[in-house]
Amino acid sequence: VAGRYLTLCDAGLLPEPAQGQSPGRSSSWSVKVPPGRYRVSVRVRRSTRGTWPVVAAARVMREGSDASESREVAAVDVDHAALAIYDRQTFLKRVPPDRRESYALELLDVRDRPALIVAGGGAPVLLVPTGEGDGSYPVCELWCGDTVVGCQVHFTAGA
Repeated sequence: VAGRYLTLCDAGLLPEPAQGQSPGRSSSWSVKVPPGRYRVSVRVRRSTRGTWPVVAAARVMREGSDASESREVAAVDVDHAALAIYDRQTFLKRVPPDRRESYALELLDVRDRPALIVAGGGAPVLLVPTGEGDGSYPVCELWCGDTVVGCQVHFTAGA
């Protein structure tokens, strides 16, 4: 993360801030984090609809940090069965405005399993299938002391 925000949104709707407005805490899908390297982990469980595995939760946390506390701060709505997690400033800086919509549509072609996709001039986007599909999923900030060091999203109950 080179910017200051991890953004979580429906994979088909990579958002743009209103002209002259920065993303922030008023955006329910943006989590303010310090710049640095982040690691991703996913938790998998058996689907309630069959015997196949589904992603139960996704966690993005700054390398070298331990989360001592988790606070639910928002929910993210998903209508395309996949969540995109990315560094918003890097994405907006490196992906040209005229390519953002088509890029979001291209993401939907690879949503069946977690994937790190590099967009535009090097803007990484983590794409995570959302457990059992569409819905509204809780977003938690991960805290270490008085610093937010990442976020976590739960896609299935008890994740």
